[in-house]
Amino acid sequence: MPRSLRLLAPVLALALFGPGVLSAALEDDLATSYSAWRKAIQDKDFEAWRRATFYARQITTKNLIVSQRQEFPAALFNFPVQFPPLDSLRLLGARRKGDTATAVYFGRVDFGLGVEPVPESLLITRFVFERRAWRFDSSTVMNVDNSPALKRSIESGDLAFLDDPPFAPSGVTPPVPAQCGLPDYVADVHIVALGYRAQVEINGISSHSVEDNVGTEVVIGGLKKGENRIELKLEKLAQSASPEQLLQISVHVKTGDLENPAVQVFRYEPSTAPPTYTAVIRADSTTLGRYAR
Repeated sequence: MPRSLRLLAPVLALALFGPGVLSAALEDDLATSYSAWRKAIQDKDFEAWRRATFYARQITTKNLIVSQRQEFPAALFNFPVQFPPLDSLRLLGARRKGDTATAVYFGRVDFGLGVEPVPESLLITRFVFERRAWRFDSSTVMNVDNSPALKRSIESGDLAFLDDPPFAPSGVTPPVPAQCGLPDYVADVHIVALGYRAQVEINGISSHSVEDNVGTEVVIGGLKKGENRIELKLEKLAQSASPEQLLQISVHVKTGDLENPAVQVFRYEPSTAPPTYTAVIRADSTTLGRYAR
């Protein structure tokens, strides 16, 4: 076999036959990708971070920083969290679907925040195959002390839960988002969607979705001075884990004032939710008073 084909053989086998054939190779590749990303964060090395990170995640991260009127890439490294090394954790499994993959670890996931004792948790790491290598996308931590049944499954070796959506790769490569500019105002959107699915889009840039839950997120692209368009897509769920049905959507401008940190500039709380709703959010001296620039 020519040398070029020998070098490509592991990649070709994995692509053709899926995760069952070269599971050890997949585990090693994902661990290498995570470790390269972690080292780039530790070293505050932007070029190394860029090489190790899935491109769509790079843009998502940049948008989040810029939307808070912070400098990119300087602010990328301005946080106290220390991401844990993998050698202190136990790998439960790695899976691939299409060009996406996950590796799930168990142990005391220590972010160096001084929390004692460090709780036993699952670390779910996600990757995308891009530019002929696995690139780090994101991670989630789940405290298993809050889920006794899940902890028992791990301790007994029953790892069937790794095929469930929170832990398994989706098979869908996330799209690259549009890049946003520096906003006039930093803002967040707060969504209470108990018994509902709510999708919120602001100025055609910031998109947020909450289903049968509560969430607060930074408005990507923030708000511009004057009129801002908000579009809602709402759906009442046939089945819900919540004992009550409640829909509330509000948008707040961050003032930077510790005594009055946010000013509400939009609120929507219908008694009956229509499928769609469109409105204008004003961000100016009328709505923000002395906080308006």
